[in-house]
Order: sequence, then structure tokens, then C-alpha cells
Amino acid sequence: MAWLGLRVILKEWLGPVGASRFTEEDLRLLWDGGYETLEDLEAASYSGLRDAKLKPARADQIIHAQGAPTGTTGAGATVVLKDTTATYLKACLPAFDAHQLWGSAAQLRLLLAETITPGLPLLAPAAARLFQQHAELEGPLVSTAASAAAASAEDLSSHVRNVVLGMKPCVGSEMYTAKTTSVVVEDTLRLIAGHLPDLMHIHMDRNTTDASEATIKSLRPDFLCWVNGALVLKGEEKAQSRQLEAAIKELTTKMSSAWAAGLVPDKRPPCMLAFAAAGTLLQFFCIQPPESDGDRVQATPISAALDLTTALGRLRALTASCNIWRLLAGYASQAPTVPLESGHVTRSPDGLRTYCLLPGFVRKSIASFATEQAPFASFEVLQDVYSKMSKPEHRRNIIQVYNIEGHAGPQLLNDVYTVHLAPVGVPCQGAPTDLRILAGAVSGVLRGLAALHSEGTLPQLHTWHMERSFVLVAMPACVLAWADVRRAVTGFVHRDVRWPNVIFLPAERRWLLIDLEHAGLHDCDCSGAPYPLQHWSQRTLDAGGKYTFRSDLRMVAEQLLCGGVTLDEGGRDLRRQLLSGQLTAAAALEHEWLVGSGLE
Repeated sequence: MAWLGLRVILKEWLGPVGASRFTEEDLRLLWDGGYETLEDLEAASYSGLRDAKLKPARADQIIHAQGAPTGTTGAGATVVLKDTTATYLKACLPAFDAHQLWGSAAQLRLLLAETITPGLPLLAPAAARLFQQHAELEGPLVSTAASAAAASAEDLSSHVRNVVLGMKPCVGSEMYTAKTTSVVVEDTLRLIAGHLPDLMHIHMDRNTTDASEATIKSLRPDFLCWVNGALVLKGEEKAQSRQLEAAIKELTTKMSSAWAAGLVPDKRPPCMLAFAAAGTLLQFFCIQPPESDGDRVQATPISAALDLTTALGRLRALTASCNIWRLLAGYASQAPTVPLESGHVTRSPDGLRTYCLLPGFVRKSIASFATEQAPFASFEVLQDVYSKMSKPEHRRNIIQVYNIEGHAGPQLLNDVYTVHLAPVGVPCQGAPTDLRILAGAVSGVLRGLAALHSEGTLPQLHTWHMERSFVLVAMPACVLAWADVRRAVTGFVHRDVRWPNVIFLPAERRWLLIDLEHAGLHDCDCSGAPYPLQHWSQRTLDAGGKYTFRSDLRMVAEQLLCGGVTLDEGGRDLRRQLLSGQLTAAAALEHEWLVGSGLE
């Protein structure tokens, strides 16, 4: 382990603190790369250190030490104890005015090109070489040799060097384009967010696709960035520079509003920032939200098409990315919190269920349907229940399927179940604390249950086995005894009535019952596996392990009318009657505690 001798050399050269940042693996990589003496390290180049597979931060540390004045890095010198990138970023990236994202495209263009002051730090040796070739870059960039503040902002100077000098854009596929824009835009935002985490709630994602997610791929941008739940930045990427216009066109066809209509009442969405990237070209845009559904979406340029093969083009793109942060920071200071993020894919812990808010609807999918969901509700039952709930009399009372690409209703392909659902609402996290609001929510749920329960049918089967041990052969309903009619009538039951399966529509101030994927038929036998469901109680089922209309109403009483709020006498009376099975869903809506609570 001869490489461990490098530790002594680094302590003398960088000081104890600087040397401590090098792990034994770093020392081994240096030794294997031919860096065995102080002279080797002093003559090292950045590319040579990267070829030796040394981490960029450690390579930058060595290059920085090469440019430092004599005596400033050794054991007896003043040693920088910590990276001051956060302090430097606060100084050079103050937030723009909070209302700029509601401003004009012309103003946004000026802000995106605004010079960063003080300039972005660049390691001294690299800065000296660059300024000799491009004197106009000195100012927007600051050599670490000329500024103590710049010299100690190690993470930032390393990133600036990587973007301006270290990046060599590859061409030939969308993956290569995405890699380039990731370095310039995404990595810049992530670096700033990592050092200034308290300024905003920001997160980013990239689009992916598989056989079950073609709809998401066609409607979801390639790059997405949310601030406080609003989609405020997106990007489209193409493989070749000649495809820039195609990327720009997609900016107008995929998600043009920061949030879904109705989620933030009485607040106009800001414009959305965007970029189109194609090959080695990158251009920034703003997308104003359409005033009405029929308005055409327009992407207005707020930068030139930047050539990322040049240092000047990359610096301008880096400057624009930093100024985008300033715009987002200003917006975040007064932005509303959007409860649902457009385009964000939410996955269940096991990864089998996904939910994505797309323009006008939510896409829900369940993988491994045959084993995960079919034991509870067959695909045919789900087709039937969604079809029956789409009748005009039910459309305002329960979640609806959304017609997309000429198809409305659940689909099953390659054992992946998908359904598109509307309207878009906010999932409830628990019982409202206000009794009138609680009553309104319960009324909304009961309307949904009344719709499900009302869709009874009297099967006209060639053979229908009744409880009385005789067989009917297409017997008219009118000759059946009432007891037999009661047994023959079927209707749908929800079977999973709880707050997470209720949504609130903020603009309309009403509630809807959702998630019909555990629906079944009234009086179904749930006495054995795979039942019970997780949230059933010992009194959910009727005699014989049957799940009935009354079971749904008991879930209303146990899941919605307990916990979180103390009921008054009227609420307690409704709960008692629901638990005892005295009321139907329709009759419960007439209870005095609920009358007048809804918006119908």
C-alpha cells in the first residue's frame, strides 16, 4: 500500500484539513495514475486526474492548489475550513421580484440574460487560460486567484468549470441531449437547491416510458420541475440540432399550465418557463397559460438558440439557469401551495400502482393485475361499474372515466390495468374539523354510494339458483316472491370507503367518492381469502360473511364519522343509524344532520 505515502505529501501541500478530504481510495487512484510525488501533483492536469478516475471535487482541489500563491496551502498556512458555496450563492443570486412570472416575455428575456454579480467562480489555472482566449468572459466569470470568496466556493467553482470547460456535448440520440441539458440546467438547479434548501420546496423529474406508460410519455414533458407543487419549468429534448422546431412545438402540446384548473381557486397561474434542446442547441421560452380552453398555447422565446459547443454558449446557458433559479426563488416567496403536481408520477411502496395527473384527468395503473387486483374485483366487474356510473344521473355524484384517444373505460394490456379518471380533485387526508364541512363531505360520499347501490339488476338467466332450492328458467320477475326478488337483485358496493378514497373539488366546494377498484356486487361472499380488506372492522360484514349495502354504510360510520372531530347529537344519531343498518344511502341523505350541507 505504497500509495498511503501520498498522505504525508498532501498534508505538507494542502494542510491537514485539505488532505483529510482524500480517502484511501483517492490515494490509490492517484498512485495508480502515476502521481507519486509532489512534483507529479504540481504538474497534473485536470484531464489527467479525471482519466485516473479521481472524483471531480478532489481533482479540482489539486488544480486549485497549483494556482495558489506559495505558502497558502501548506501546513503552516491559513486553511479554508469549509466550502462557502452557500454564502457565495446568496450574494450572487438574490431572488427576483415575486411577480415576475406574471410579467411579459420581453422582461423575462432581460432577466434571463442578466449578468451574475459577483461573477461565477472559476478555478485559477482554467480561468487564466480561458481569459487569454476570451477576454470578454472575465467579469461574468471570476478567477479564484482574484477573490478569496470565489476561492472558497469549491462546489460552485467545480460546477462552473465542468459546464464551461469540462463538458463536451455528444450528439446522436435524445439520451445524449438529455445528458447535456442535465449538466447545464438540472445540475445547476440541484447544486443551488442543495446549498440553499430553505428558499423553496423544489424537485425535478424526467420522463420515462415502458409498454404500460405510452399515454404518459405522449403527454408528459421530458423534464419537469415543480416549486411549491406548481409545474414552473419543463423541457423537451430531441437528438439532432435540426429538430429544434419539433422540440419547440412539443412545448405547446404538453402541459401548458402550472397547475390543474380548479385546484387553486381565484389565483391565475404564472407563466411556465421552458427550454427546447436539440443536439447541441438550447433555447429558453415562456409559456403563458391560455385564457380559455379554446385558446392556442404559444411558446415565446426568452433567449437566443445557444450553441453548447462553445464556451460562450455554455456560459450563457449557465447564466440563464442561475437566473431561472432567481425567478423561481422570487415566485416561491409568495406562491400558493398547489395540492397536486401536474405530471408527477406517484408510486405505491411496492411500485405496482402509479398515479399521474395529466391535463384534465388522472391516470391510474395497476401492474400484475391478475394477482394484485383481480382476486378482489375482476376486470369485467370494473368495466361494468365504471360504465354504469357514467350514466347522466350519476356523473356529478361519483368519479368518472375520462375519454382519451377515443377510449373511455378501464383497459387491460399485458396484465397492466389502466383507467383515466376525472374530475381532478384533492385527496382527503382525514376528517374535516368543522362539523358543517364534515357533513358536506359525508353527503358527497353518500351520493356516490347511492349511485353504486342504485345500479341493481334483476338477472334474467336461463338458470338462477335461489336460496329456496329451486331453479328458475327465464321466469318473469313479476311471479317471484319478494324474498326471491330481494335475493336476485344485485347492485354495486364500494368496499373501501375511507378518507383517502374521497376527493375535494376546491373550485366547486364539493366532495366525490373515488377508487372503485375494490368494488363488487351486493351480498358478495367475503368470508374467506383474500378478505378481509385492511380497513374493515369485525362488524363490517353481514351474517354469513356477506358484504352488503349496509356494509358500505358501516364503513361511512366507522371511517368517516369517527376520529378527528367530536360529533354533535345529530352526527352521533346518524352514525348510530348507519351502524345499525337502519338506513339506505339515499335515506341517509335525508337525515336532518346532512340536509343543506351539500351544494346540490
